[in-house]
Amino acid sequence: MTIEGKISSEECRRLFNIIAASGQSELINELVPQIVDTTLHHLLWTLELEELLILH
Repeated sequence: MTIEGKISSEECRRLFNIIAASGQSELINELVPQIVDTTLHHLLWTLELEELLILH
């Protein structure tokens, strides 16, 4: 999965340059979707356990 867009902040440009210079972009591209997926899975699982939560 590849997401393309414009880098808007100076901090994002700095991080992009660090990752590009390190040669680790393939690793980052592989890990980030897995991290996001796991995080969302655990968030949704936690919300499922909360019986008092009312979603509108």
